[in-house]
Amino acid sequence: MKAVHFGAGNIGRGFVGLLLSNAGYDVVFADVSDALIEGLKNSESYSVHEVGDDPRTTVVRGYSALNSATQAQELTAAIATADVVTTAVGAHILKFVAPAIAAGIAAREAGASPVAVMACENAINGTDILAAEVGKELRRGRPGPTGHFRQHGGRPDRAEPGSQRRPGRHRGELLRVGDPSGSVRWQ
Repeated sequence: MKAVHFGAGNIGRGFVGLLLSNAGYDVVFADVSDALIEGLKNSESYSVHEVGDDPRTTVVRGYSALNSATQAQELTAAIATADVVTTAVGAHILKFVAPAIAAGIAAREAGASPVAVMACENAINGTDILAAEVGKELRRGRPGPTGHFRQHGGRPDRAEPGSQRRPGRHRGELLRVGDPSGSVRWQ
């Protein structure tokens, strides 16, 4: 099983990417940040450090990374064969990733199963916003069937650091995502 995830930042790697990896997906991270993509390409793993009452570290392996600004063909090919496409880029960026998702959907082989597309954004109806943008792109004359994707509504719980302080939890710290440049706090 393969998942393409847009947004290789802390939420993308430490939350969505971790969930996809734990579910058995080979994850392809797509991002426009050269530093993030190169860091992922040059490392065979990254660590997610959960903090709080039951701290733990999970090492994520078996992923790949593409620069969505410079590797459009590779990204299209990855989406064309993916089972799932997810995003964690910010709701205002969804319109910029929609053309790449539409290109991948249009490139799917005839008879391929639909790809599940989910926007994991801290926004009401984020997946609906993404579906509308992808639909616009598919109607702009891109070849391929528009029925090749399913949208799934939902969003991660809102992160409100420090709102319910528990003993042993550092104020505002939910988890840390380790990367080649060091440990980054998600707040």
